[in-house]
Amino acid sequence: MGWRTEPGWLGFCCLDRCRGIGLAWGKKKVKPGVWTHITGIYDSKKIHLYINGELDVSSPKEGKVTQVAVPLGLGKYGGETYVGGMDEVFLYNRALSVDELKTIMKSFDVALTVSSRDKLATCWASLKQIDRIF
Repeated sequence: MGWRTEPGWLGFCCLDRCRGIGLAWGKKKVKPGVWTHITGIYDSKKIHLYINGELDVSSPKEGKVTQVAVPLGLGKYGGETYVGGMDEVFLYNRALSVDELKTIMKSFDVALTVSSRDKLATCWASLKQIDRIF
């Protein structure tokens, strides 16, 4: 996922051995301070960006994604970085269908009722801060 310095804009980039297959910038602005579910799907023909389970943009891009030994980048694009929290990151070895995405979104209705302070990532981040103090 990419992030532009201008607040609220998202993008999804897919690379093939460091050659860009493509980038799709979202059309909808995301509100800072509001939890937002973001999904990027690449199916070897198009890049799709979903915001809160709704298709925001679909851009024709073709190319084969192959296994490479490079780091995964989330929240950074072209030197611009995302500032905020990320939780529940999932990676799949195939493109999800729209029905699969809807099923996942329904499961988040329950997950989002949990306070962010009670989530594992937030707890871990707090412990890392304590670890730095000692």
